[in-house]
Amino acid sequence: MLPHPPNRDREATQTDPEFKLLPPEPSEANDDVARPQLAEKSEVAVAKGVRELNSGQLDAAEKYFRDALAQEKQNFIALEYLGVVFERKSRFIDAIAHFARAKRLAPKSRLGLLNFQIGRLYMLSKNYVRAEIYFRLCLEQEGQLTFANYALGYLLYIQKKYLEAEKYFHTSKMRLSRAAARESEVALR
Repeated sequence: MLPHPPNRDREATQTDPEFKLLPPEPSEANDDVARPQLAEKSEVAVAKGVRELNSGQLDAAEKYFRDALAQEKQNFIALEYLGVVFERKSRFIDAIAHFARAKRLAPKSRLGLLNFQIGRLYMLSKNYVRAEIYFRLCLEQEGQLTFANYALGYLLYIQKKYLEAEKYFHTSKMRLSRAAARESEVALR
């Protein structure tokens, strides 16, 4: 039998009012059977949702991602995809809310990417102050460095903070140059 997945941040979420509705822990007798089955059903629902999302069927995709969350409340991947669905529907505030919920459940290695997505959505909704905060968080967590530097440079540029913008544009360009050079070096080996 498969071991049950780790209980992500259960201690941290018990005091958080948003997570008071978490289901109780399964009993030890059912634990080995119930949790993997729920996780598997949730993963299947996410896969079906991704298929619908890629074909442009946003309402069907949303239904599958919500089904995945009904199966596994802490499925941060389903929350991220719901954020994408709402972004494509131009419902940026709903998208931000889903990415923020995903951020609370996701492993630390995904925080930079999620902060980048939230910053990008704030920028699209023209909330430049919040966008800047999230892009800087993304850079601190070393996620999406090239894109975050460029986005922050662009954000500062449209706010007429040209000198600071130039610094981020330059960093973004240098990261791209280094990445291209690395690819060339690997190809020559």
